[in-house]
Amino acid sequence: MTEPTEKGAVPPGESGFSLMELMIVVAILGMIAVIATVVVSKELQRQRLKSAAQQLTGFVEGAFVQAQSRNQGVFLVGTANANGSCTFSLFADTNNGVWDATKDTTLLGSQLVPSDIVIDQLSPGSYTFGLASPSNTTIIPWPFTGSGSTKTLLLYCDTMGRAIDPTSATPAQISRPAVLSITHSAMLNGTLSPHFRYDITVYPIWHAVSNQVRY
Repeated sequence: MTEPTEKGAVPPGESGFSLMELMIVVAILGMIAVIATVVVSKELQRQRLKSAAQQLTGFVEGAFVQAQSRNQGVFLVGTANANGSCTFSLFADTNNGVWDATKDTTLLGSQLVPSDIVIDQLSPGSYTFGLASPSNTTIIPWPFTGSGSTKTLLLYCDTMGRAIDPTSATPAQISRPAVLSITHSAMLNGTLSPHFRYDITVYPIWHAVSNQVRY
């Protein structure tokens, strides 16, 4: 005859989890959750960089579309903002290919690049990840005016679809592809790897493409 068991007691021949075992399981699950969060966070950062490169490349290509549809030259202007982000804008030309911020005020569109995306030549700070050498004979950096907080990246697409450097004394078509490099701030501070950038290239006959490059 089976002896009655005390209420709440484990019947003979059966086993349960001890408090220590439960604590170990909870700790393991917590570690897995932390690791998964870190992995997902890093992947999101990589995707933000890729998305920023794709969106900016498409926006830059839009200068050609605007110039053709309007039969009017278009300025591509890049500036840094106080919060570390950067804004690229398209302006209709009203001054015969010579950039004048007081006259060329018809805004055709803008693209905001968030502050965690670092743009070579434009974002504030000291960093090295873009064009390794200005002596490169096959490409050039994007033209710019000013320095520091007043630095402005400038390119001009004329009605013939040519990429013009409007910063020179005599604006002329660029002779080589102009390259702008962007990367993620986490790659620069070492918390995100592998390290890579996207080079956004504008060709002498206006066409914008982006390529991923390890650095």
